[in-house]
Amino acid sequence: MGKAKSFRSSKWCDVLSASPLIVFYIPAPAALGPRFETAIRLRTFWLALLHLVSLAGFTSYPGMIVALIFIHRLPVAKSWGVLPRLCAIPGSIVLMGLSFLPPAPLNTSLIAVSALLYGGAGSPSIMF
Repeated sequence: MGKAKSFRSSKWCDVLSASPLIVFYIPAPAALGPRFETAIRLRTFWLALLHLVSLAGFTSYPGMIVALIFIHRLPVAKSWGVLPRLCAIPGSIVLMGLSFLPPAPLNTSLIAVSALLYGGAGSPSIMF
């Protein structure tokens, strides 16, 4: 009984429980490859740059999540019950599911906002 309890409170158990998330996040950025190619072919330099910054921020997200799974400390306390877990699963994967949707045409201001949010949010996260 002591070994089972010590495994449940170990880092390996934490990583093992996050393995479905890791498996989902690894191939998701590959779905954005064609969007990078489209952004590079844009004629307007600033528009291409905004697209690339937005896509780079979006693709850095799964890498940061996977890295944080491995480097974060063990939790001090955990929520009990099924509801917190049922809420965490869709919350964890909904953003990466967006990479599989067909791209929508956006105007330049929306692309700039996207680049600012993704690029600005990704940069400080990498430092910590």
